[in-house]
Amino acid sequence: MEKKRLSPPPEPTKVDISLGFKSTFHYNSVTVNIGLTDYVRKEENLDQAIDRVYDYIEAKLMQKMENTRKEVEQFYVNNK
Repeated sequence: MEKKRLSPPPEPTKVDISLGFKSTFHYNSVTVNIGLTDYVRKEENLDQAIDRVYDYIEAKLMQKMENTRKEVEQFYVNNK
């Protein structure tokens, strides 16, 4: 995918991240939420902006989940 230079947004991009771990007797879960508030740039329409932000967040989420999985596995392997 070719990256094109976009015009600057009218305000800085806002990022919201939360990470949680829940452990019960029979069940463990990890929750990662990454949110990004950005703006439609003058070179793109709404659908293009949504796709741009979604693709970025999806890639970041997968990267963070993989890192978190490795850290959790390492913790449980080292603490058994």
